[in-house]
Amino acid sequence: MEIVFQVNNVDPHSPLLYKITISGAISYIGCANSARRPKSAYSRNLERMLQGKPYRKSNPDGFRSVHRRIFEAAKAGETIVIALLRNVPRESKFSEEQAEILWHLKKGDKLLNDLRQTRIG
Repeated sequence: MEIVFQVNNVDPHSPLLYKITISGAISYIGCANSARRPKSAYSRNLERMLQGKPYRKSNPDGFRSVHRRIFEAAKAGETIVIALLRNVPRESKFSEEQAEILWHLKKGDKLLNDLRQTRIG
């Protein structure tokens, strides 16, 4: 199983937005200070789940819905792509992430983002 990583002319060392697509459908929108986090964190979480290990010793059930969906996709042999969308200013990365989530929701995309943290308006 492999997670495909696409840089897409985005500076991977600067704050950015990214999307996770599973079998051609956008599943998750996220932000990070650099591409290092999404590139390594999702692979690491998938490996932990495949090995039956907890999320963390202090939070064994901390895997989020996106982690579980990636796990199911990996078991089913589905295609998983993490694509960098664009760079964003560090101080507004969370508001940029929310705007991107809202845009996708208004288009009708089904996302695994925790909507309690996203104000729909």
